[in-house]
Amino acid sequence: MSNNTNKVLRICAIVVVVLILVAVIAFIAINVVRESQKANFYLVHNGTQITESTNEMLLERGTPEKFEIAYFEGMEEEKQGYYVTVECIPGGNNFYFKIQGQDSSFYATKSDVTEFFEIDKQEEYFTITLDEDYRATDVIEWVYSDKRVYFPEEVDCSKAFFQIVVYLEDGTSVYKMPFRCEYVAEGINIDKGTVPDYFGGGFSNE
Repeated sequence: MSNNTNKVLRICAIVVVVLILVAVIAFIAINVVRESQKANFYLVHNGTQITESTNEMLLERGTPEKFEIAYFEGMEEEKQGYYVTVECIPGGNNFYFKIQGQDSSFYATKSDVTEFFEIDKQEEYFTITLDEDYRATDVIEWVYSDKRVYFPEEVDCSKAFFQIVVYLEDGTSVYKMPFRCEYVAEGINIDKGTVPDYFGGGFSNE
């Protein structure tokens, strides 16, 4: 085997070793970052521990739903403040409506709708209370309170459109909890200032 061949093999071996080292270092770095952002707290709702983002949870109308803030054993000293928001679920369930005669949809609604909901935030727990007659469309009417809104179809509240988001002050340890309500026939809400255009499939502002 010629010297040139040996040099090529040595260079290839060195390159392989370097690539392996880079991969190992990257793996360690990624896991260090993940570990540093690992949740040091969890939530307790109706006696159930929530240690990660959840699937859809059922909330009752007219009843304060309590979520306790608890810390894992040995992490109590890392206790810090937290935030609670209610946000639209991106890419989830959708429904359509009209604003001042213009087509719109739930997806087009602003993300943060926290102010609509009744949230009592304490140091060790928070509660969120849905109105007894709560409907997903109520939030839309609140967002566009200065405009005429028309819902051509009933919106099923047994589907999740919003999620409770809880996160620490440093931005880590985020929990997302989509919620829905039991199905209640809501009917169609037609603004008094609008007249449906049955022939055109939309509605008229006349």
